[in-house]
Amino acid sequence: MPKPLDVNIAGIPETLKERSQWVVWNYHAVEGELKKPPFSPKTSKRASVTRPDTWGSFADAQKAYETGRYAGIGFMLTTGIVGIDIDHCIENGVLTSQAQEIIQALGTYTEYSPSTSIDKREGGVHLLIYGSLPGHYRRSGTIEMYQESRYLTITGQRVNATPLTLVHNQEQLTAVYEKIFPSHSPQKR
Repeated sequence: MPKPLDVNIAGIPETLKERSQWVVWNYHAVEGELKKPPFSPKTSKRASVTRPDTWGSFADAQKAYETGRYAGIGFMLTTGIVGIDIDHCIENGVLTSQAQEIIQALGTYTEYSPSTSIDKREGGVHLLIYGSLPGHYRRSGTIEMYQESRYLTITGQRVNATPLTLVHNQEQLTAVYEKIFPSHSPQKR
């Protein structure tokens, strides 16, 4: 199994730590592909993205992670927070122009994903922002955008020069969504 980035507890926004939407995860091979299923930090049983009783507090997730039995921690997305996952957007230590545009446009908390190399020469990023997605489409190429019934792995390994916290920027979130899903945006129908 690959070695994920270590979780930087101090780098995780306090506004997320206050919520009881936390899980832990491990790598599992499914038909030759590595997956990251979530587990309850309280029971060690599989967590469900639709059952808050299978989630825990940040303290629960931190304690479970620190046992060494899990590869990382994750945050369950619910209404009001959008998670954006951009895979394979770091090449030779540099963010792709598309990733840079999205990060700059949203101006919110951005961190390296667990699959990013230790030297940060290759990998992906996650962004978390307050708001809601204006349409039903969620994936385009290497970009995924979710706001509920999903979870996002969290590393606390913040991308330099990005905010320490989530921001409210619905106008920019809508603009980014419409650029990624141009033919599926509500205003373009």
